[in-house]
Amino acid sequence: MKREDFFEEWKEDWEERKEEFHTNQAELFRHIRDRKNLEIKSSLQIQEKDRGMCSIKSGKS
Repeated sequence: MKREDFFEEWKEDWEERKEEFHTNQAELFRHIRDRKNLEIKSSLQIQEKDRGMCSIKSGKS
């Protein structure tokens, strides 16, 4: 295999690997974002429940 052929083949392979990497990386960041949003949402729900319990205990409505 000639040197030029090797680098052309490597370049083509690299484009495929790079595209796969970017896709995987984007999926990872979406997963992290979704997980963080879920944690925030559940934390807010817990705070709302705690506020409700506190108002019941203090007799407020």
